Amino acid sequence: MNEFDDATYRIYTAISDWWSRRAKLPDDVISRLSGVVAATIEIYNSIRAELLPTPAKSHYTYNMRDLSKVFQGMQSVGVPVANGRSLVRLWAHEALRVFHDRLVDDADRDWFCGLLCGLRT
Repeated sequence: MNEFDDATYRIYTAISDWWSRRAKLPDDVISRLSGVVAATIEIYNSIRAELLPTPAKSHYTYNMRDLSKVFQGMQSVGVPVANGRSLVRLWAHEALRVFHDRLVDDADRDWFCGLLCGLRT
């Protein structure tokens, strides 16, 4: 983890901690939040390195706003996150919504799904 990733990790961990207190999340959910933050940063770094913009894929540009959208979506859920499994499912849904939905061909979508499935939260 470089200095940028470390600062980003601290920022999104603080946001997740605030959300966990506000939403009164169970302890098993809270214990998984740091892994979710790390996995989201890993997705962001991987997708920026691997899926570069081309003339046919000029919209393959990613920035910090995309990271924020994952966490904003998680915090906007209208029902309580009951356990760690529900948290991971919610996170995967938001990561798919933010990153996967932008991908235009099957090879890129398969690559992303492989990345998502290979992460440990």
